[in-house]
Amino acid sequence: MSVRSGTAGRDSTGMAKPVMWRVGVVVAMGQQPTPLVRRASEIDYADVSAGDGTRKGVLIDGEDGAPHFAMRRFELDPGARVPEHTNAVEHEQYVLAGEYTVGIEGDTHEVSAGDSLLIPAGAVHWYENDGDEPGAFICVVPNGDDDIQLVADEA
Repeated sequence: MSVRSGTAGRDSTGMAKPVMWRVGVVVAMGQQPTPLVRRASEIDYADVSAGDGTRKGVLIDGEDGAPHFAMRRFELDPGARVPEHTNAVEHEQYVLAGEYTVGIEGDTHEVSAGDSLLIPAGAVHWYENDGDEPGAFICVVPNGDDDIQLVADEA
């Protein structure tokens, strides 16, 4: 994704107002985005291609006027698995429901509703829901492109 800068006219002192274009949205620097309330029931979910039994829905992102971050909701069916992979951007996550396992940089963590995670950019991580109940989490990432790389099995 490219980010371009420019100007959006002049402020009261005659100075040019800088702007940033991203994902087809123009946000004037220092200008407030339009408030937005989005119901989870209003979003569309798509299967995560690399994950079995995993879906992702975008709650809010740059196309909604959020200038810095995208908020997504993931659902993990019982038996779901997302293989080892890396992302070019950091992830902040909050577990909404269920109990499942997350591997981060060789450490395994059992997580459940109310837990928070920080997955740094470039960290190898994976998910597995080996329970009987669905899992769900919120994932916040910086707006923009993310280079996702699957980690090949060495077996």
